[in-house]
Amino acid sequence: CQNTAQVTVTVNALPTVSLGADTTVCASDFPITLAASGSPTLTYAWNNGGTGQQTTVSVAGTYTVTATNGFGCSATDNIQVISEPCSGLEELNLSINLYPNPFDDQITLTASEALDASIEVYSAEGRLVAMEHMQGTTHLMTLMHLARGSYSLRVNTVKSSQVFTIIKQ
Repeated sequence: CQNTAQVTVTVNALPTVSLGADTTVCASDFPITLAASGSPTLTYAWNNGGTGQQTTVSVAGTYTVTATNGFGCSATDNIQVISEPCSGLEELNLSINLYPNPFDDQITLTASEALDASIEVYSAEGRLVAMEHMQGTTHLMTLMHLARGSYSLRVNTVKSSQVFTIIKQ
């Protein structure tokens, strides 16, 4: 006995998505809009909760988008948004030191002059995970609630903003 059968196999193309190159923006430019290049028929999911082809972000960090087609196939891209002080800000002779870095539970900030500043700590995803106020030349910040990893610490005064990378052991 003999028999034959015929089957048609369709291979659908994988979707493509791109957020472009990492970008550096002036702190005063926030919020900014990130746009994914890809077909409008794809569905988009951002790590900040956005679901459209574009999302608005208010802080520096790494943002990821996953684009999925109607067949359930997906592609992912990410972009790092870096915030720096504006070039139009007054140049200061202010120096800030952080120690120890890497740290276990606490980190100390010392400034070359008395500050009235906010201190913000951001996760690698750009989420604000801690915020305190500094007044004077020394501030001890307890960060024992943070998981091990790398964080951005931003010191904001009326005249300047400085960003540091800190590492929790």
